[in-house]
Amino acid sequence: MEFPLDRNLPIPLAEQIRGQIKYAIAYGQLNSGDALPSVRELAEQLDVAPMTISRVYRDLAGESLVISLPRSGTFVAEMARVSC
Repeated sequence: MEFPLDRNLPIPLAEQIRGQIKYAIAYGQLNSGDALPSVRELAEQLDVAPMTISRVYRDLAGESLVISLPRSGTFVAEMARVSC
């Protein structure tokens, strides 16, 4: 799954990424149990710092949308609900 970023927008990149992942979950492009790219993979793909992706995943976990499992990865949480 691709997450295109617009670096000309006044919206921070982390917010753009978080919004796109939330949208993908809300509209069924990402389903419960689906794996998200690793922090390093997504950071490299989007040409952003790994810390940016870590923060996005941590924020999404705080909203119970994803779950991060040590040494396994980050996955869409069961019954993830998003209000857009």
